[in-house]
Amino acid sequence: MLQFEKNTVLFERFIGETQCLIYAPFILTEFPKRGTYVLKGIWGRCPGQEIDKSKITALLKSLDGSSQHNYLHFLPLICPECGYNLPAVSGAVALLCQNCSRAWWVKRNQFSPLAYKAFKIPSSSKDSRFLPFWHLTLELSGLPIKSRYDMRLLAMSYRKLPEAWSREAVQLLIPAFKLGPKLFLRVARNMSLAPIDMSRKDQGLKTGQRTEPVRFPLEEAARAAKVVLSDLLKKHSKLYSLIPKTRLTLKHTGLIYLPFKFQGREFVGLHSGQAIPADSIERGRVI
Repeated sequence: MLQFEKNTVLFERFIGETQCLIYAPFILTEFPKRGTYVLKGIWGRCPGQEIDKSKITALLKSLDGSSQHNYLHFLPLICPECGYNLPAVSGAVALLCQNCSRAWWVKRNQFSPLAYKAFKIPSSSKDSRFLPFWHLTLELSGLPIKSRYDMRLLAMSYRKLPEAWSREAVQLLIPAFKLGPKLFLRVARNMSLAPIDMSRKDQGLKTGQRTEPVRFPLEEAARAAKVVLSDLLKKHSKLYSLIPKTRLTLKHTGLIYLPFKFQGREFVGLHSGQAIPADSIERGRVI
């Protein structure tokens, strides 16, 4: 929810909501003498509910007919590249093979390659873990922000900026793992403003390097872009009020693994300095 003044909401957006189709067992009992039907769930303490005969007729017809859509698909967790077992990770939307380091996500009911890059870490760094981020390159219509330089200048005008940023498009780094709402916004804001050289051509991950699974879908990251942008510009009231009407066009998307070092109770970014509490990442795994 984007709030400009008290009791005034400019726009709201739900990020990360999930729709689930749940199949549950019921018992339908007919009472001929009373001419009634009772539908009762057979899990826990479920009270029976009397159902009209007209609804029962429609229910029985739907059970007799063949299903028009098959929503349930199963895929073996086997890497299409090397045949190695893919990790069984709860809630993951992308899987990383621990043998060949190829990344995969499901497209059209089958595993498709997911391109990514990972930044290198110094050989002396220990207790490191790679955290995934969605790298979004944007074009903004309706705001005087045309480059990465412009965005950083508006958000942090007191720091010297690399001149090369004036030739780079607007960019955001959205966590590809789940966090609480306030921390999610803070991490996305700070990582998007961090002086990270996004043009570097680092290779993929090496076997045995520890990574955090990708649990936040790319589609949700794209929906969160305007919310993150509003958080970046919240100190500029005139620009802030223009955000709801601003049109965001995605020019490029990619997955980037950035190295973080475990210090105390936090993971601290080696390239950004961003600190993320370890227990927040742990709680995000069950969101």
